Amino acid sequence: MALCYLIDKERCDASQGNASVAMTFSFMLALPTYADPAVDGNNFSVMTGEQKAAIREILTMLSSQFDLVFTEVTDSGSSYGQLRFGNNAQGKYDRLCILSRYIVGR
Repeated sequence: MALCYLIDKERCDASQGNASVAMTFSFMLALPTYADPAVDGNNFSVMTGEQKAAIREILTMLSSQFDLVFTEVTDSGSSYGQLRFGNNAQGKYDRLCILSRYIVGR
């Protein structure tokens, strides 16, 4: 039940903690418009096929361990997943996988 509260407290409260939590994810095709190019845009690149496969495998593992459902969606400037994945360079952490979570209305 603790994971339910971390992801979606309102839904968790409404179902007494027994609801599946559905989330969408996507792979960024460009630096997000809400990102600061000076800070977040350092050598941005899309994820490789191997990186995408690893993310999908991790999300599948999480789905099997917790009551989570992940659905991959297309990433564009106006439509994207609640979880977004991409690469950039953050100083000494070269090619760090970055993740952003955006939920409409929060």
